[in-house]
Amino acid sequence: MQISKTLKPDQVNWPLIREKYHTSLQIRALCADTKNLFGEAGRGSGKTTYIFAPRLLRVSFDMPRAIIMMVGPTYVFLLETVIPELITYLNTYYQRGIHYEYGRRPPQHFKRPYTEITDKGWNHTFSFAWGTVIQFASMDRPESFVGKNVVHIAADELLRIKENEFRERAVPALRADKSVFGHSHYFKGITGFSSTPNMDNDYDWWMDYQKNVDEKSISELMFVAYKVLQAGGKLVKMRADLDRLRQQQRGHAADRKQLKIEKLSRFIAHWEGKLATK
Repeated sequence: MQISKTLKPDQVNWPLIREKYHTSLQIRALCADTKNLFGEAGRGSGKTTYIFAPRLLRVSFDMPRAIIMMVGPTYVFLLETVIPELITYLNTYYQRGIHYEYGRRPPQHFKRPYTEITDKGWNHTFSFAWGTVIQFASMDRPESFVGKNVVHIAADELLRIKENEFRERAVPALRADKSVFGHSHYFKGITGFSSTPNMDNDYDWWMDYQKNVDEKSISELMFVAYKVLQAGGKLVKMRADLDRLRQQQRGHAADRKQLKIEKLSRFIAHWEGKLATK
């Protein structure tokens, strides 16, 4: 959503725009992108690879050098179920060792998070070149939450996590510095996803958040967000057209294109600021 905060063109070696296809659920999650985002999605919905992973990247972009905590019912679940899907997504758009690292101390060219991490502490982490780190925590190991100081919590398969344990162990870790990260609408937010719970054996407390949803406001927000994303794509193309016109020394056409670019840029800047408060 924060188009202006993405990596600059000279920092990447892939096309600026790619054609992608999403399901309606994936598009809704991308456009809503609220501070707290909870979702129920069944198997095959792509919730981890196409909703959960991109969401984590947007959070990490918006709060560089922050610590995000990824919570699972067990470390085994995180390492065998969630992490492979996240790596699949990252390997599609990024290069390990250049843009991200997993399970080891990051390279020297990576920015460092504001919170220092010990050598051993890098074992259960994702780190990114812009300094953000995702640390893992397991509900069956209470000690994994001790001393955590994070800006955002991400949890997968909430149906396996007890409400009281989540609130007593994970939520208190949302205590990062507001003066540094308070600009972001993701600050102290929660991203939680799960498959549909079996009401006999699974936990469904997280589904109560639906009662707080203002459907009308969310629909309006998604409409504006879609228009901003669409305008961002147009802006990239218009800038490429401007470069071509200048190379062809078509001055008047280039001037007209520049005016259109400035108008579209103002539209994006205005509505990005509005969306950033959601």
